[in-house]
Amino acid sequence: MSLPTDSDAALQFHRRLESLTISLLDAYEELDLIYRISKRLMTTIDICRQLELIAGEAQQIFDADWCWIYLEGAFDGVFNVTGKIPVPDALACINTERIAPAVRRRTSQTWEDPECADSRPAMPRALLCQVLKTEEEVFGALCIGRSRENRFFTSGETKLADVLGTLATLALQNYSLYGKKRKEEEALFRLREEMRLASLIQRDLLPRELPVIRGYDIAGLSRPARMVGGDHYDFIPLGRDKLAVCLGDVVGKGLPASLLMANLQGTLRSQSLSSPSVKDTMSASNKLLYASTTEDKFVTLFYGVLNHRRHRFVYCNGGHNPPIHYHADAPPKTLDQGGLILGFLEEAVYEEETVEIQRGDVLFLYSDGLTEACNPQEEEFGPKALIELVGRHLALSAGRIIERVFEAVNDYSGNGAPNDDQTLIVIKRVE
Repeated sequence: MSLPTDSDAALQFHRRLESLTISLLDAYEELDLIYRISKRLMTTIDICRQLELIAGEAQQIFDADWCWIYLEGAFDGVFNVTGKIPVPDALACINTERIAPAVRRRTSQTWEDPECADSRPAMPRALLCQVLKTEEEVFGALCIGRSRENRFFTSGETKLADVLGTLATLALQNYSLYGKKRKEEEALFRLREEMRLASLIQRDLLPRELPVIRGYDIAGLSRPARMVGGDHYDFIPLGRDKLAVCLGDVVGKGLPASLLMANLQGTLRSQSLSSPSVKDTMSASNKLLYASTTEDKFVTLFYGVLNHRRHRFVYCNGGHNPPIHYHADAPPKTLDQGGLILGFLEEAVYEEETVEIQRGDVLFLYSDGLTEACNPQEEEFGPKALIELVGRHLALSAGRIIERVFEAVNDYSGNGAPNDDQTLIVIKRVE
């Protein structure tokens, strides 16, 4: 066994140096390619133009006879980018039999003397397919072909193709993200516009003025949890001696809830004027809502008619939180006589009840946004606390009672935004 000579060592050193030099030149060429193309890509935001720049650069770098970008998935049919196609009739065959399978396998590939089932179209002698992909998506492939003999792709060229493919992938990914962002912004704009319209509808449906009736102090207020709520209340004059009062909670939020609320108001107003009794008004309103809404749309509703000359209140509760009747000389009583929620069952049966309103009595109507308000420990305020709270402030005016209730619920929930709509009506007989 002979020992290495100085000349052998020098030769090995020379070869290592030559290899390092070639590697450095390859790295420099890659960096220069990235810089040059990136700079050109920054001159336009047109995705077609960006891909044309990349295809044109590939054609020059590889001295290619064939060059095109094959796209599928989200970009299939959106736009078509080609560089140089000497035999257009051959493109469909190559895409179908070579490129598409490689793209679906997510594997870049080269072929020497590729064949095609249809032998009539001319085929390139060497074909490179650089798949354009991210970890989540596959966009297509950068395709390069050479028709001259002995012009196959080297490992260095496949690395350059990988660089070009990365730039093309980034361009496509940015375009995709931009399109998604634009759609999200358009959807957000439509949602905001819907909420604005719904808010206008709801504002127009709520009473603009409180009823003024001799011997009674009446107030009502609704505070939506968001821009648009699902609560609704109304006062409907019925002749000289009667006032219809309603408080409902429609399912859902946004524009659909506001439209259902408008439907409810129109239905109740028309039926209040034409139905002979409270229970008939509820029954007719239920049938109309059932016929005009889908099965997932319904309303909880408390409806009553106050005869302020005879001081009688006839009511029907359609699945709503039972209002409280505070007597001047007796314990409070819940008003729970009635029937099912409206719009759920077409032939629902409703019953009514009549209560006498004495001097000093208070009728307190509310929605579940008050009793279900939670403190930081996720504990609900609850109906018991609400009944006791109102009971301590019966001497105040109707408007002040409402203020005190909202203040107490706000304090309990930590002054945060309510999780659900909160609506109150107070009817107090003062004479």
